[in-house]
Amino acid sequence: MVSNFTMAQLDSNHLFDEILDGSITNEFDLTFSSNNYSSEYEVSDNYSKVEEDVKARCFCRIGDNRGARLKSYPNPIKDLGVLKSWGGPVGGTSKREDECGNLCSKKAYEWYNSSGKVDICNRIQSNKPIRITAYSKVGGRDWVTRGDYGLLKCCSNGGVLTCPNGWNSENNNFPGMCSKAMCPPNIKGDRRLYNENGTPWGFIYKDMMYQLTKGQLSSTSWRPCN
Repeated sequence: MVSNFTMAQLDSNHLFDEILDGSITNEFDLTFSSNNYSSEYEVSDNYSKVEEDVKARCFCRIGDNRGARLKSYPNPIKDLGVLKSWGGPVGGTSKREDECGNLCSKKAYEWYNSSGKVDICNRIQSNKPIRITAYSKVGGRDWVTRGDYGLLKCCSNGGVLTCPNGWNSENNNFPGMCSKAMCPPNIKGDRRLYNENGTPWGFIYKDMMYQLTKGQLSSTSWRPCN
């Protein structure tokens, strides 16, 4: 039990380190002896500064699985932000880590099962399966897994090319372009034809010359497909 001590007796660096890693708990009475107090120290100001430096916050993120416990977790697919803050001189503790984990697990589950799957698919825009996991952390502690939602597979939806009347889609060979048969060419052999600026004008295929024009391509959206 620590009762009264002076500023000179306090190893401030050691105290700050202990506060940061949560090793100091409520069993410490952080008070100052009045007979040692002088105007050189403003107790309330110093206390507020320490509190601001070490107060703990609960963070929650969702993304690809990178392990059970991590020192850092940058570039998540979804950052759910700060779910709770604690003031006072005590930073991250095991109790607060557990509480944060429960908050994150609930928040991540609600988001993922409402609009999360569709949101993730439109963010990653890939059909490669990805294991989705929620992570939480308190203060300067590690990121810890708080929910594993299994493999998510996404499929594209849309991206349909619409051509003018009388024109046909050439989207596979000329993305976004449509073709129309014009006339037999004066030269033999299949080939592509280009404008002077290097853009495609058309092509020759099976003794027929085709001209190209731009079609209208609908936007592509992504959705979960498992």
